Amino acid sequence: MNYPPPDQPNDNGDTPRDQEPQQPSGQPPQGGESRGTPQRPDGEEEQSGEAREPYREPQQPYGQPPQGQPPYGGSQQPYGQPPPGGQGYPGQQPPYGQPPYGGTPQDPYATPGGYGAPPPPQPYGQPTERPSVHGRPLAEWWQRLVARIIDGIVVVVPFFIIAFIVGLFYAAALVREGETELQIGTGADLTLTLVLSLVLLAIGLAYEVFMLTRYGRTLGKMAFSLRVISLDNPLQQSGGLPSNTALIRSLVWYGPAILAWIPFIGTIANLIPIINGLWPLWDRPNRQSLNDKAAKTVVVVDH
Repeated sequence: MNYPPPDQPNDNGDTPRDQEPQQPSGQPPQGGESRGTPQRPDGEEEQSGEAREPYREPQQPYGQPPQGQPPYGGSQQPYGQPPPGGQGYPGQQPPYGQPPYGGTPQDPYATPGGYGAPPPPQPYGQPTERPSVHGRPLAEWWQRLVARIIDGIVVVVPFFIIAFIVGLFYAAALVREGETELQIGTGADLTLTLVLSLVLLAIGLAYEVFMLTRYGRTLGKMAFSLRVISLDNPLQQSGGLPSNTALIRSLVWYGPAILAWIPFIGTIANLIPIINGLWPLWDRPNRQSLNDKAAKTVVVVDH
């Protein structure tokens, strides 16, 4: 029989089987169809009773996902890094030094706060700024208390000396009149009390007015570098107060002493200096005592 040349098809248009290109071992023939019976590795054919299966794709190594699919469980993020989209898991803290998830990085060198931002909290244990008047800090209550005690000693010492001398003259007058006992509450007793009250008032006013007019502070206030200034005169930086201001301030402090000779009223009058000294504890904002309010003055720390 005569065969056509190898590169020519048969009469029915097919290429002779011995001229078909050989397919590599293990791969299906071109066109996606399987011809013949697949061969096993040992060269034996499958039994005719079993279902024939096309060649399977190469098996993927154990533990690796198939080609074209992400690893099992999805894409894993490195430890400490937020997942894609900038959202972290609920309750998860961002890594140290990085902004919160979904936020913008902050400049570590930027000034804290800004327009409309609240002031930073005060560090624990750091004292707050002291209130001031005309740029000068107000005196503390305990400083004024100790200063007033010193001033009281300065006034009381000469008063006791004068009261002792007055008492001697008064006792001598009683002896001359033949009286050996002092009747409390009588006219003579009230006269002695009035005289001593006037002496105390005179000493207190003379001391306070002189020191405030000349120096702007008493000896007690000098010990704590305190100064009395006028609340309405911000230009007063040194020197003394006007004489009328110093007189009003001193009179409110020592004036109740003049009422000490009057029964019952004298007891109430003796409480006025105590209330006056305690008043700066609750007075705000200038910590003024009653005599400060009457004279429109404040006590500040001298520079």
